[in-house]
Amino acid sequence: MAMQRTSKATNQDVPHYVGDLQPYNKHQYGKLAKRIQECSRRLFCDESKARVIFWETCGERRDFISQTLVSYEGMLQRLRSLEWDPGKSPLCRFVFIEAKHSRAELYITEQMLMSVLIYHQVSPWFLEFLMIFGKREKATEAKFGGFRCEIAFGARSKHVSSSRLGQPKSGFRLCYSLSSAEESESNTSRPWSIRQTVVYHSFDSDTGCSTWIVVKGNSLIRTRVVDQGSVSNPDLPEAHKSPAASFAASLFTHLVISDWSGEEWRWYITYLEGEMEKTTDHTKTANPDLYQYTFAELQRCENLLEKVEDALFICRTNVRVLSELNSFYVDQVGLQGTEEPTIHDSEQDIRQFSRRVRYIVEDLRLQVARLESLLRLLTGRKSLLLSSLEYQNAQASNKMAQEAHLSAVRMERLTEQMNLIARRTEQETVTMRIIALVAIFFLPGTFITASASLVLFGGYRPISSAVKTDGERFGRADDLPKTITEFDLID
Repeated sequence: MAMQRTSKATNQDVPHYVGDLQPYNKHQYGKLAKRIQECSRRLFCDESKARVIFWETCGERRDFISQTLVSYEGMLQRLRSLEWDPGKSPLCRFVFIEAKHSRAELYITEQMLMSVLIYHQVSPWFLEFLMIFGKREKATEAKFGGFRCEIAFGARSKHVSSSRLGQPKSGFRLCYSLSSAEESESNTSRPWSIRQTVVYHSFDSDTGCSTWIVVKGNSLIRTRVVDQGSVSNPDLPEAHKSPAASFAASLFTHLVISDWSGEEWRWYITYLEGEMEKTTDHTKTANPDLYQYTFAELQRCENLLEKVEDALFICRTNVRVLSELNSFYVDQVGLQGTEEPTIHDSEQDIRQFSRRVRYIVEDLRLQVARLESLLRLLTGRKSLLLSSLEYQNAQASNKMAQEAHLSAVRMERLTEQMNLIARRTEQETVTMRIIALVAIFFLPGTFITASASLVLFGGYRPISSAVKTDGERFGRADDLPKTITEFDLID
C-alpha cells in the first residue's frame, strides 16, 4: 500500500522515492535526490511553522473543502482517511505550498512533502522545479523555468506499474514553472519583485480526477484559484460532474495561472522606463563641463540594466513555457486523445484554451519587444554616462597636470630666488668677516688709545706713577701678539 510507505517517510526516503518512481532513469534522479537533501536546510521549515493547505472536492459533493495541515501526523491522518473510504476520494485536489516570500523557506517539512509526493506518485521533475525556492539572500534562480510532461492514453507504459496510486491510468501529468512581476505596497524602496510559481498537475481521463500541487512564495495564486477558478465559478455549475467537465475546469485553472504570468509586465516595464528616465535622462542634455557626474549614477544605471535583462529573459522563458503548454494540449492531448471520450468531448474547450494562451503569449512578446527596446536605450545611456565620466576624469587629470606644472614652475622660481639669496648671503658673510677682522685688529689699539686719551686729558691718573713713558702712552709692544692671536682665532 502507498500509505504504508508514506507512514515511514523520513529524510532518508528521498532517494527511495525518486528511484522507485523512475526505475529506468535512476542515475539522473539519484543526483536530483542528492541535491534535494543538500538543499533541505534552506528549503524546508520546522514543523512548528508548517502550514499546507488542502482544497478539494470529494465524491458527489460539488463544493470544495479547505483544510490546513500543520504536522506530519495530520498529513498522514488526512491521506489515510481517504484511503480507508474510497468513496471520499477527491475528484479534484489542490495542495498549496506557500512561503512568507519568494526567498524564504517553504511552510512544509521534508517529511510532509515526501508523504504528499509518494501518495500522489508525483513525477520527480517536480523536485527539480522545487529547488528554485528556499531561504536565500538573493534570487539566484529567478530565471529558471521550464515545462515537463508525460502522456499515456490507453495502454500504460511498460515502465510504470499500474498499481500505483495517484498516477492516472489513462491521462497525463505535467509540471511547469512561470514567473511574474508583482508589486509590493509594503516595500517602498523596492516596489516590484519577480516571483515564481511551480505547478504540478495530473489528470485521469477515465475518472476525471485531477491533482494539483502549487508552490508559491505567497497566497496570491491560491486566492485566485479559489475566487476565480472554474472549480467554484457559478457560471459553470457542471464543473467536476463528468470527466469532460473536470477536464474543462483544469484548463481554466491553467488559464488563471497563465494570466498571472503575463498581466503585470506592462506596468513593471513602465516602472523601469520611469527609473531609466530619472537615472539617465540628464546624460542627453547636461554639459559635462558644468554637471558633476558621479560613480553612484553609473551603479544605479548598471543595477537598472540588470533588472531589464532579467525581465527580458523571464518574459522569453514564459513565452516558451506557455507555448509548450499550449502545444501539449493542442498537439499531444488533442491529437493522441481523440479516441478518449473525455478529450473528444472537450475539443471546443481545448480550442478556447489555446486561443486564450495565444493572446497571453502575444502580449508577452509585445512586452519582450518593449524590453529589448528599453535594453538598447539603457545600454546607450550607460555608454553615454560612462563616456561623460571618462571625459570628466580626463578633464580632471588635465587640470591636475596643469596645476602640477604651475606648481613645478613656482617651485623652480622659488628655488632660483633661494639660490640668489644664498649667494647674497654668502657675499654678506664674507663682508661681515672682513669687517669683523678689521674691528678685531684695531680693538686692542683702540682700547689702549682710549685709555691713553683719558690719561692725556686728565680723566685717569694712575696711582703708582703720575708720568708714563712714550711707549706706555701709545701702547705697549706686547699688545701686538695678542692682536695676531685674535686674528688666528677668527680664522
